[in-house]
Amino acid sequence: MRNIKFLYLVVLATIFWQCELSVDEFQPTAGELDLSSYVALGDSYSAGYTDGALGHESQLQSLPSILAQQFALAGGGEFRQPLMPEGTSVGTTVIDQAGNLNGYLKLNVIGGTLAPLPTLGNKAVFADLIGDEGPFNNMAVPGAKSFHLLASEFGNPNLGQGNYNPYYTRFASQPGISNVVSDALRAGPTFFSLWIGGNDVLGYALTGGTSDEITSEMFFSAYVNSIVNSLTSGNTNGVIANIPAIDALPYFSYLTSGEYTPFLVEDVSVEAGYRPLTAKEKILLPAAGSLATGMGSSIENPIPEHLYLSESQLSAINDAILAYNVTLKEIAEENNLAFVDMYSLMEKLKTGLAWMEMFTPMLLFPAVFFLWMVFMPLTEDTPLLPTNLFGPLMRSMMRVSLW
Repeated sequence: MRNIKFLYLVVLATIFWQCELSVDEFQPTAGELDLSSYVALGDSYSAGYTDGALGHESQLQSLPSILAQQFALAGGGEFRQPLMPEGTSVGTTVIDQAGNLNGYLKLNVIGGTLAPLPTLGNKAVFADLIGDEGPFNNMAVPGAKSFHLLASEFGNPNLGQGNYNPYYTRFASQPGISNVVSDALRAGPTFFSLWIGGNDVLGYALTGGTSDEITSEMFFSAYVNSIVNSLTSGNTNGVIANIPAIDALPYFSYLTSGEYTPFLVEDVSVEAGYRPLTAKEKILLPAAGSLATGMGSSIENPIPEHLYLSESQLSAINDAILAYNVTLKEIAEENNLAFVDMYSLMEKLKTGLAWMEMFTPMLLFPAVFFLWMVFMPLTEDTPLLPTNLFGPLMRSMMRVSLW
């Protein structure tokens, strides 16, 4: 029986080998879109911040870079990025007493298991100002919030460490004077993408609500409207993406609250100063190591406030994200812009996602898609985003085979 099957496959393969397959020649076109100058605005995701840092290699594989490569098939122009020097990367985490910053995370075998460890980042790149080499097409900045794109202070090094963003300062046309939007307009955009808003809640969420603030929906709406009004002043077309829920990210969901309900958490609002963790609250991933050594198991050592999110904090975060997403969709519709639902994509990742004809279950999601940082994608997985959403969206807007 096995030989018969083998013979059948050989005959079938021979038939196909002898056939001349005819494929209609495909000529990509942008349709009504003008892709001659594509400009991307956003935060870490669009900048190419992956594996815990921003570097030359990840910038080349950033979401906007992938889109620009496909746009080029339909007449898209040059896509210039403020590239880091080749072979270098730098993140934002201090990794030693000398004040060095991390570089890309690399997997290493520790205690018989794979674990990501930071390489040494090259923070000297921040001293190499390249704004005079612009304008640049990729104007996304790691760490940017909605209002940062409009603020000249965002790139002003005279404000001192922690009060400006060195990633933007490095390629701002006039640090301390220009802003991200004004620099984006220097490129004369004919098409743009805007993916902003995640950091407007993320800073608050990452610290358990103990620092930073959630941008109010009213101000967020005003900021995004101002950004879009500037970008569309010349009837420029574009696409806006919304924001995923934080519980779609393993940083907030890997340690499921159901497993840790017996644990005690610090809470200054109750008389005792501590209380049991509820089933709806979330422990942040950095607590994992300390939980294994007894944190949260006694009244003397409760889980501190900055390592978990309470029900009220989660409600405030989720309410803000939902309000942001309503605003983003309304702005897209009012300006006749395309809209990408990243919120729904991340929701699908909770249960698994069919990708390149393979099913990726939630069990593998933290390791496959977000590694240890778990809120920045791996370099290798950046194509997931355009493949699943931007690709189909762009195909509906213009006659060009993207993916």
